[in-house]
Amino acid sequence: MNINRIVRLRPWLVIFAIMAITGAVACGGGIGGDTEVRESSFRVGDAPTIQVEASNGYITVVSGPDGAINVKAIIRDPDNVEYEIVQTGDTISITASEKRSGIFSFGHSSGTNIEVTVPSNTLLELKSSNGRVEERWFRKTEQRDKWNRCLS
Repeated sequence: MNINRIVRLRPWLVIFAIMAITGAVACGGGIGGDTEVRESSFRVGDAPTIQVEASNGYITVVSGPDGAINVKAIIRDPDNVEYEIVQTGDTISITASEKRSGIFSFGHSSGTNIEVTVPSNTLLELKSSNGRVEERWFRKTEQRDKWNRCLS
C-alpha cells in the first residue's frame, strides 16, 4: 500500500471512529453515572389502583398477594431524575421524569426502571414515553377477563 492511499483513507477512519464513539455513548447508557434503588411497600384494600408514569425506563408489573403493593425503582443518574410516589387511599401514584433533556443531556442516560408487585384485582394505569411496559401475571388465564387494566 503506498503512502498516498493511506493519506486518503485516514479522514474516513477518523469520521468512522467519531461516529462509533458517538453511537456508543448515546445508546450505551452514557459514561458512568450513579444508580439508586428505592423500595416502598403499601397496604391497600380490595380494589387498588396503581398509576405509573415514567419518561425513560421500563415498567414491569407482577401479580402478588392481596392487600399489598410493593414498588422497586432503579434510578439511573438520580441527580437528574424527579421521582415521586404517593398513596391516596387505595391508589398508588408513581411519577419519574428526567430533569434535563434535549441536546444538553447528550451522553447521559438518566431514567427509572420501575418494578411493581400488585394484587391480581388491581386497576393498572401505566404510561411510559420511552421504555417497555410489561405485565407478568401468574394466574389462570380464565381470570384475565376479570381484571381491569388500562395500558397506554
